[in-house]
Order: sequence, then structure tokens, then C-alpha cells
Amino acid sequence: MKLPEFSTCRTPPWASARLGCRSVSTVTDIAAHPVTVSPVSGRRGKTEFIRLPYHLYRGDPCWIPPLEYERRQFLSSRHNPFFSYGEVGLFLARRGPRIVGRIAAVRNSRYEEFQGKRHGFFGLFECENDPEAARALFDEASKWLLRFDLEAMLGPVSFSLNDECGTLVSGFGHRPMVMMSYNPPYHDRLMNSCGFSKAKDLWAWKFSVEEPPAFLLEQAEQARARSGVTVRTLELQNMKTELPRMIDVYNSAWKDNWGFVPMTSEEVERHADRLRRVIEPELVLTAEVDGVPAAFLLALPDANEAVAAAQGRLTRWGVPIGFLRMLRAAGRIEGMRMAAFGVAPGYRRLGLDALLYTEAWQAARRLGYRRAELSWTLEDNAVINRVTSAMGGERYKTYRIYQRPLGSVPPAPAGRW
Repeated sequence: MKLPEFSTCRTPPWASARLGCRSVSTVTDIAAHPVTVSPVSGRRGKTEFIRLPYHLYRGDPCWIPPLEYERRQFLSSRHNPFFSYGEVGLFLARRGPRIVGRIAAVRNSRYEEFQGKRHGFFGLFECENDPEAARALFDEASKWLLRFDLEAMLGPVSFSLNDECGTLVSGFGHRPMVMMSYNPPYHDRLMNSCGFSKAKDLWAWKFSVEEPPAFLLEQAEQARARSGVTVRTLELQNMKTELPRMIDVYNSAWKDNWGFVPMTSEEVERHADRLRRVIEPELVLTAEVDGVPAAFLLALPDANEAVAAAQGRLTRWGVPIGFLRMLRAAGRIEGMRMAAFGVAPGYRRLGLDALLYTEAWQAARRLGYRRAELSWTLEDNAVINRVTSAMGGERYKTYRIYQRPLGSVPPAPAGRW
């Protein structure tokens, strides 16, 4: 099967050069200005933290500028329910007056509760190709996490596996799909030079939106013929009541997976509010057995195709230029991402996975989508990876979660953003 071209882009030369970016610290700058790291404080500090990637990635066609207001809400304890149980420290690295990197240190108490591990996290990491600055940021995050008597630091995770996570280590030259991360190739070298090792790889697969394989159609028909099996699409007007039922299935299906933490009801509501703007009801499916939700699939239009048109801002000079550009681009989206899928224990081996896959693929064809990504799957989930490959998926990206012990870093003084 020939797969269609994905949203390709040409990684700029600076991404692989040792010190080749126009914004990367020059040798003179490094000698003149040692690295300093300070916590973020106040509105100005938060603005500097949010806007750094817009400077670092300027001219990189692979990067999708996020909407600035959405990033502000993500970092706001008023809008992001993560802050009801988690703590975050934000830090900026400077050489003289110039900001060269950023990092978030993350304490996730629900992870500690459900996984039973004393792990902290780092996320939202961005840095020039400057190993000294990267090391200073990681050391500062480590010191912050040591105050909670944690044993290791994992990341990048922003702020849980239910949000963007992982460093792209292979598959460059493609724009990221909605809610997936992007970074230049040198990030992997920075991690390795700072004492990190691989904790887990996450895989992204690409598909052509064509008729599903014959064996999958056969399994789907067998599942459909079973007594009591029905498939429902999402009713947007009831989204806030339907989505929690799907998430219950998701939490049940994923509870034994590496790093998993179930979403709270407030987090489900936040995702519902975010997804309402981009969701396609025919691509959100629930399989029920005798009226009980047993499996679900959530596929999303690749909203990044529209977000890219806004260039990070909905308004300029008081005029909704970005919003209008995004609105126009939204009508031409060709890609979709299968973002979440699960079958509850007790309902497996009934063919519900095949049933939902085929329903989603057929709906995508009717709606005019040409390409799809399934992301992500754990590298060691042999069953899911084998099925994904058999369905015609081609693994084309790898995202890596790193780990580093905390014990060797002296603790930092108290302080919280």
C-alpha cells in the first residue's frame, strides 16, 4: 500500500549543526556570559517563558507555533486542573541578558499514588544547542524535585502522559500532529550529555485512509453480529456527559500500562472544552455490550494544519487576522490523528477493536481525510504494535522519555511558582 505524503517539511541546517543556529550561543558569548538559571516570577517572567520557543524555532518549517493564549491557560492554576494535585517550578536560563533555555520541574502526586514510584518529571524543555545551559536547567529542576524526597527525574512530560510528552528522536521532516510534540534533533544529544538514559520509547504510525484490510473487516462483521453489541458516535450536545463515560473505559483499559495516571473529572472537562472546537462526532466512537460502554476510540482532525496558519496569535493590532486564517485553513484539513483507544477488561477478544477501527476508517473516508496517524503506542506493547502493523500502519516517528537519578544533585532552597 502506498502511503500518502504527510505534512512534510525540511529540517533547517541549524537543527543538526553543533552551534549552527543564528540564536545559538556563539563562542564569544559563551566566554563572556556564564549561564545563570532563575525561577520564573510574575507576568513578565511567564511571558518570557512562553515566548522563548517562538524565537528558537523561527524559520523552522516543521514547528507549529502554539496559540499563545492556550499556553497561558495551560500554565494557569485557574484553568489547568493539574495544579489541584500537582506542583510545577518554572525556570529560565540566561547568558547575560539573553534567554537561552527553559524548563518546568513537575511533581505529580497522582503519579506517585497510582504508580507507587518516587519519580518527578521535567517538561516544556527548550534550549539552544548549548550543553552547558541544558545541564544548568536540568540540575536546577533536579534540585527543585529533591525537596519532595523523589528518587529520579523523567521527561519530557508536560505535565502527564495525558498531555504532550516525549522527545522526537527519529522521524524528522514531518510536522507534528495535533497534541504531539516537536523538537530539533540536537535535543537527544543534550539529554545524553546531561546524564539521561532511555526510560521508554513511544511510537507514532502513519496510515493511508483507504478501505481497511479484509481480515479486519471480517473481524468487525463478526463483532457486529454478536448479540448486544452496538456502536455509537458522539453527540456533541451531550459531550460533557458522554466523554466521562468514554474516559472511564480509557482509565480501565490503560490502568496497567507504563506511566499511566487516570484523568480526574476536572481534567476530563478541560479536555472536553478543548476538543469541542476541533472534534468530528463521527470519529469519536463507543462500542457498547448490552448497553454498557466496553470500548472507545477517539480520532481528531489534525487541528495543527489550521493552527499553523495563525502563527501563534489569533489577533494582530486588534484585528482577528490569525483567527480568520485559522478558520479558512480548518476547512481544508486532510489529516487525522487516532489519539486514544481502549477496550475495557472483560470485553477483550470480542473483536470490538476491529469494529471501532473499521468504523473510524470508513467515516474518515466519507469525510475526505487522506492520511492518518496513530500515536502513540508503547515500544514494548507487542500486541498493539503487531496489530497496528497488520492494519497497514508504518512506524515513522519515535518519541523518547528519558530518566536520570536525582541523588547526586544537591537540593535547592524552597520556592514554588
